[in-house]
Amino acid sequence: YHPVNRAALLRMAQDEDYEVAREAVRAIAGSGDAWFTPGLVDLLGDRRIRDVVRRALFERGDDALAVLSRALVDRRTPVAVVRHIPRTIAQF
Repeated sequence: YHPVNRAALLRMAQDEDYEVAREAVRAIAGSGDAWFTPGLVDLLGDRRIRDVVRRALFERGDDALAVLSRALVDRRTPVAVVRHIPRTIAQF
């Protein structure tokens, strides 16, 4: 992982290939880079990788909890994401 690869790694997490998406989320989780947190929240809408995304958010701790809380009340957050935020918060 290197910060220069942030955007590419986030795009890979949205890949159609499950294995690519899952491994990208794992790499994001391992990076510890807070820049990815809002992008991880957006990925909750993808049921294929939702469990991996939830684990990555949980590992980020209080910072991720704050981002999730803001996304829950933000009217711009897609419904497909909002419906999975409460269960994600419950894991904290």
